[in-house]
Amino acid sequence: MIKYSIFKTNMGWVGVLVNQRGVLRTTLPMGTRLKVKEYFTSFNNSLLYSGLNDEITLVKREINLYFNGCNPKFNLINMDLSELTNFSRNVLNISRKIPYGETRSYKWIAKSLGNPRSYRAVGQVLAKNPLPILIPCHRVIATSGLLQGFMGGKIDLDLKRKLIDFEKNHI
Repeated sequence: MIKYSIFKTNMGWVGVLVNQRGVLRTTLPMGTRLKVKEYFTSFNNSLLYSGLNDEITLVKREINLYFNGCNPKFNLINMDLSELTNFSRNVLNISRKIPYGETRSYKWIAKSLGNPRSYRAVGQVLAKNPLPILIPCHRVIATSGLLQGFMGGKIDLDLKRKLIDFEKNHI
């Protein structure tokens, strides 16, 4: 069974999908609750059940801490990345370890994987990150320091800049 919850944060409405193994998907802040629900409906055609469980309660607490300028403990959250390739899981697990308020480059992640030339593939994985905020793909930038790509181009780079600046102002 897949459960979901949609909740308001200081930056907008955020949603979380969980199954028995952990968190499947989160959203970046959206303008309305309805937009989050429509997104979840398009992602998963099976029945979704609104409700709370321990994992959803934990995710909501930690995401609200994040958007209130505190350093959350996302490492306490079980994440279900089982449907992804090994490469994708490795990229996301390395990205997950980027410290709050810091950035790393796509190339840095590629080097961490032992293949410095795979930075474009790293970017493609991060563009499809199913757990934004929990896995901080917004902390990954170009080697030059410029912001490039965010959520596959679906989201304006202004949000990426806003999240990076937000963290730097709350260290």
